[in-house]
Amino acid sequence: MGDPVAANVVKSGAAVWFAPVGEALPDENVAYGAAWGGNWARVGYTQAPLLWGYEDERHRVMIEEEIGAVREWRIRETVRLETVLAEFAAGYLALARGGDPGDVSVMASGAGQAGYEALMFGGDVTTQAFAYGFEGLYEDADGAAFPLRLFVTQGVAKLNGAMVLSGRDDAYTGIPFQVEGGESTLERVTADAVPWYGDAILAMWARDCATQPVADKAAALMDLVSGSPLVESGGSNAWGATTGLTGPGGCIVTSVVPDNSYTIIAAFANATPGLYLLFGTTSVDYINGIWIVPDNGSGSVVYKFDPLSAVFVPPPLTSGVLAIAGLQPYRNGVAEGVPAAGLTDVVRPLWLMGGNFGVCGNHFVGDFYGVLVFDRVLSAAENLAYATLLNSMAAGG
Repeated sequence: MGDPVAANVVKSGAAVWFAPVGEALPDENVAYGAAWGGNWARVGYTQAPLLWGYEDERHRVMIEEEIGAVREWRIRETVRLETVLAEFAAGYLALARGGDPGDVSVMASGAGQAGYEALMFGGDVTTQAFAYGFEGLYEDADGAAFPLRLFVTQGVAKLNGAMVLSGRDDAYTGIPFQVEGGESTLERVTADAVPWYGDAILAMWARDCATQPVADKAAALMDLVSGSPLVESGGSNAWGATTGLTGPGGCIVTSVVPDNSYTIIAAFANATPGLYLLFGTTSVDYINGIWIVPDNGSGSVVYKFDPLSAVFVPPPLTSGVLAIAGLQPYRNGVAEGVPAAGLTDVVRPLWLMGGNFGVCGNHFVGDFYGVLVFDRVLSAAENLAYATLLNSMAAGG
């Protein structure tokens, strides 16, 4: 509502879908033209525009003192959708007469036997209700395509006129198709969902879980933001569906060059005590650097920023989420330690499961689940939210 929006003017055909009554509606993330999933089945091509109408009957209360109704209620309503199915097939004809496509008898061809399909008409007083859906196309002001969908929760189809068999150039056989039902839903998707990793500039997840299924090591070594593969340097890490990438092996190479305004969040498990880096980078002269050691073997997590500002925070962390947001260390989403002095020199690109010292060094020993890198300093609330999410994913959620 409000000022006119040209993008709200829609010109689109509509595809027809049906499913058993009670079937869940397709997820809003299902793209236009994609399969709806579940038990939803497509009803071929249509040759006429989709007509959608709503009618209701109302009971009006009249009193002697007024010339107009003082109260009004709906007592009946009907949602009606009409089109013409372009494909002349017995299954579609069965659906259009208020039946079930399963009513069609099908005979496969064989020796001395022609293949055929047959549908018996008449003699049946019952009708078959289905859930129906109709999908068109909506384009926003930037030209991005989104689905526009109409649903009838429970409706019965019927033949809405005569079928035409014609050899004329301007006519061809179609099945007039009408659905009548009650409750209806109009759904227009107006924007894509934000990915679980938000506005991260690099995201990697190596453990199979409900949020991010990982099929194999190649899928584990993938930057989800760019869709580009990541490579290992200095060795190869093992991979398992529930263990992620297991070191010691090689460093995972990224092209991200972090500074004091970045946030780096890593999830891991089974960290072995020692100077083993979750991730790390140094300047060319090795004076500046950023890295995290989950368990230094002396009872602390170590957050490194430069030679004068390493932050030691007991106790060590064997499994969980550690992060550096700007100059502030975080353990499982909670700030800890005194914010450090910042970098004073440009560092090499960030490497994971070890440190970039020109070569891969201090290989991480344990299970590495994933990392998020942001080119901004996340707030305390954001750090907690992402840590909670990654810990849930690490648990298989």
